[in-house]
Amino acid sequence: GVGILMFTGNVEYSLGEDALTVEATYYESSTVKYADIDSVELCEDLDIGVRQMGFGSARLSLGIFKSDDLGTYTLYSYNNADTHVVIKSGERTLAIGLENEDEARLLYNMLTKKIGDPHAGN
Repeated sequence: GVGILMFTGNVEYSLGEDALTVEATYYESSTVKYADIDSVELCEDLDIGVRQMGFGSARLSLGIFKSDDLGTYTLYSYNNADTHVVIKSGERTLAIGLENEDEARLLYNMLTKKIGDPHAGN
């Protein structure tokens, strides 16, 4: 059982009509309304910091993390992710690391189109 838990699980997202929802195996989902998003950034080589609570395995890092760059934030990430989409919404920060850079760039591009945010960075 432990072997299966350590090497399985996925991070998935869906772009609904008015909100982004992120779901992950072994952790609760998060939803952010597009209207509440202050900025979206594509970050390469993000220092994820230290997990405060959540789930970690050989495949996934999920939960509440704290880092010098982002402060306290929620992470949904594959451990091999080199590129993360960082979403800031009020006091809340969410970082999503997908299986490869192309997937992260696709999410970033689709999300910036949904929100039409002039503060979206690269």
